This record gives sequence, C-alpha cells and structure tokens, in this order.
Amino acid sequence: MGGPAAGQVVDTVTCPVGELALSGGWDLSLTDGNDYGKVIMLSSKPTSSGLPGSLTGDTWQVTLNITSNLGGSDTATLTAVALCSS
Repeated sequence: MGGPAAGQVVDTVTCPVGELALSGGWDLSLTDGNDYGKVIMLSSKPTSSGLPGSLTGDTWQVTLNITSNLGGSDTATLTAVALCSS
C-alpha cells in the first residue's frame, strides 16, 4: 500500500475573534525527504472564516499539491501558521 495519493492538501488557521491574519505561512513535514520533489506549494493567503463576530481576513489558508503518490507508509503533514493582530 502506498502513502497519500496525488492531489491537493489544504490547511487553515483561524485568528481569535476580533483579530486579522496580517501574515502567514506554513510548515511542511514529510517522513521521507525524497518526497519533497513531489510537492508544489500553490497558495498561502488570507481568507475569511465567516464565523459570527469575525472580521474579513481572519484566517490564513495554505494549499499544496502532491504531484504523485508518496511511497510506502510515507506521510505529509501541512500546518498553516498566521500572525494575528487586532
């Protein structure tokens, strides 16, 4: 059995109510360093959660594309990070 199949992976982090995501980025961890060539970062941008009382731009969303199946039991972990401020 192979690792994760090719396709998009998305992660979003939400700021506390009343704060905006001023900047952001990501952390990507792959269990096999040879798999980094199979990953393309597509976007890293502010978005909105739509939660009651939230401000427009209160989240940071990152999207990457896995271009081909990862091998064996390999895994990919994507974590969005944001700098939030009121």
